[in-house]
Amino acid sequence: ARLWPDVGMTEANMAEKLQNRQKSIFEKVSGAKLDHSAVTGMAEGLARASLKIAVFDLLDEDGDGFLFKDELRSFANEFGFEGSEEEWEDQFVDTCREVFCSPMQGLSIGGFSRLVDDSDCYISDEELRSIISEGKMLTAGA
Repeated sequence: ARLWPDVGMTEANMAEKLQNRQKSIFEKVSGAKLDHSAVTGMAEGLARASLKIAVFDLLDEDGDGFLFKDELRSFANEFGFEGSEEEWEDQFVDTCREVFCSPMQGLSIGGFSRLVDDSDCYISDEELRSIISEGKMLTAGA
């Protein structure tokens, strides 16, 4: 066994590992499989970090652990962005840089977390729960 098994893991791999571990713990405790309906039913009891992970997972359509501009657009629209496609491309690049992510790679779970916690774009726990409960933004452009 390696002493420090997580050394050298990318942020995306670490996020995936944490998500899988969280799901595994829930399944062991409850005896139920964690799927979208289970997440919806649990939304009231989730801590903020878990809420952010659940919303990130809803937006991450291709499951690659990053949100690219098309995946994040519906979220931005939901919370007030009204610009054109060109304006969105510029805003996406600026947003990525503000949360220390590469626009070419997209927002990681850490970048998304910083974004929704930012005072200029703060998304409340209630708003995060609403997104999960209503299954909002499951597809880009929704």
